[in-house]
Amino acid sequence: AGWFIAGGDSLAPPALPRQRTWVDGFVVREFPVTNGEYIEFLHDLVDNGRVAEAEALAPHERGGRAEELGALVYAFDGSRFSLTEDSDGDLYLEDWPVIMVDWRAARAYAAWEAARTGLPWRLGASLEWEKAARGTDGRLFPWGNHHDPTWSHMHRSHKGRPNPVEIGTYPADVSVYGVRDMAGNARDWCLDEYDQAGHPQAVIADIPDPDLGAFDTQRVVRGGAWLDAANNCRCAFRGGVAQYYRGANFSFRLFRSLVDADVG
Repeated sequence: AGWFIAGGDSLAPPALPRQRTWVDGFVVREFPVTNGEYIEFLHDLVDNGRVAEAEALAPHERGGRAEELGALVYAFDGSRFSLTEDSDGDLYLEDWPVIMVDWRAARAYAAWEAARTGLPWRLGASLEWEKAARGTDGRLFPWGNHHDPTWSHMHRSHKGRPNPVEIGTYPADVSVYGVRDMAGNARDWCLDEYDQAGHPQAVIADIPDPDLGAFDTQRVVRGGAWLDAANNCRCAFRGGVAQYYRGANFSFRLFRSLVDADVG
């Protein structure tokens, strides 16, 4: 728990206005959720008779209209999901961050993990994400203030056809708190509804679970991704994306507020 410097980065529009902001203590997972972990979630739904729900929450390509699901990204034989090539011929790997899932699917996974573990896992608040990436000193990237394309997985990090990579591939992409892959590979869905003006407010431990809102409600996304330019890899960068959107550069990681066992 404590204060940190949020926003104030003119090269990362639409960053928040610069402000010293309070965030209560929280726990954040080191890496985003992977394909392997997400398939475990889907199999649990199937094993409990929720096959239609599992199919709807699985990664899909985008359909012709916003409300339509495209083709399944995973293979599914009616009882088990498996990794396969997508329509571009790219083979999804078990340790890639899960992509092509929308905000509602990310939130459903978090609720499942909370029920499974008895801990209040959820998506992170936007300011929690920024503090986890940035520390308290207003640095521009998780590692400091200078950018090098070999330090995180972004569009200039590789030759040939770009794709996501396995989590932890870039050891320099780590924050002062040990959180990995925040400046590259895949962006993270956050809990908050997107506010264009972006007035920072203190984040306290009792974060309410938001309503689903309208189908096209915009949610905050944070972090750099494998197809991003350097400005989008900066810690203060944030975007607003309709919660139904499924993107090849969008994943999520889990956060939770502290519980008695964490501090006692």
